[in-house]
Amino acid sequence: MLIRSDAAPEAVSAVRDSMKQSAARQAGDRAKLTLQGFLELERYLAPISGRKNVFWFSGSFPIGSIPSAMPNHPEDSRTAEQKLGPARVAIYPISAVGLLNASGAIMDPSQGLTTRATATLPNPAQAAGDNDQQIAMESIARETGGQAFYNTNGLDRAITQAVADGGHYYTMAYTPANAALDGKFRDIRVRLAKGNYKISYRRGYYAEPGAPQSANVAPQNPLLELMRFGMPDFDQIAYNVRAAPENPQPPQGSPPAGANRDLKGPVTRYGVDFFIPLSQLKLAPGVDGARHGTLQLMLVAYRKNGYPVNLVESKNEFNLNREVYESGRNVNIHARQEIDVPSEAAYLRVGLYEQASGNVGAIDVPLPAAPPPKN
Repeated sequence: MLIRSDAAPEAVSAVRDSMKQSAARQAGDRAKLTLQGFLELERYLAPISGRKNVFWFSGSFPIGSIPSAMPNHPEDSRTAEQKLGPARVAIYPISAVGLLNASGAIMDPSQGLTTRATATLPNPAQAAGDNDQQIAMESIARETGGQAFYNTNGLDRAITQAVADGGHYYTMAYTPANAALDGKFRDIRVRLAKGNYKISYRRGYYAEPGAPQSANVAPQNPLLELMRFGMPDFDQIAYNVRAAPENPQPPQGSPPAGANRDLKGPVTRYGVDFFIPLSQLKLAPGVDGARHGTLQLMLVAYRKNGYPVNLVESKNEFNLNREVYESGRNVNIHARQEIDVPSEAAYLRVGLYEQASGNVGAIDVPLPAAPPPKN
């Protein structure tokens, strides 16, 4: 419209720059959401034994680019690759765009493979974008041991091949000659002594514990993203939880329990007890055979429509002397949190995160919960 109305070149240029910046921000948001989705998927699938094959159907794969609007994208991508590989999650990206012929025209699958659709690629930039998409697909497949499928209308054949390939695999392990845990990337190469075969496997890993974050990058809360409404349960740490209204309720005027200081109307104080088996935790050895660890606990109350109304979190450090630790692995660690819940709350999301292992346990508790039995 600006060009048609003979707008000043400076105005046209400013609008174009603004549109480019907006597109970069949107691309960064899509890339971040995609990588977060991979991390959440890894936590959900990690407790399942064996190899897990994930078929990813999409018309675009935003993880291939590193937009300037998302400066920490390389670290996020690195974290996703580091997590998916050890969890034995293989990604099979499958493009839903369709077949492109040599001239760039899209073949319409609904009209048969011999009929060319009228839509063509509008400019070379579009073709370059398609190449970027294919590179992104190949990258995520290569780093996780999967396979990419694109430039095809035979989606059924692609799925059949992916299922067949994913059903035949070997599990291999080795001890690296370089034992330094410096966070650097280590290449992995697998070669066959005989035969002309193309094999799929992880191409490398980052030596844990990894390089520290830069000073200008704020540390992320590893549990918060998994406590969103509608997230599945996570059982990397299996534990028992008991949530019930406090009996008796705190007297009027008591300090509120939770981050939301603006709760209106009557609220119910809930007590939530965690019973975490010692065998589920990775405890660091200390002096004289003692063990210690750190657990982050979180409660989030949600309305039926998914709107959060209150939140409580705490970090709990505990120490076990040698006698208690060696008395049996059936010992439970007990922790407790309290939260004020308004009457409109329908769900309570309960979660814990162990700092040493990076494992999570999270579950939804429907509200209102039954009150505890009277003594």
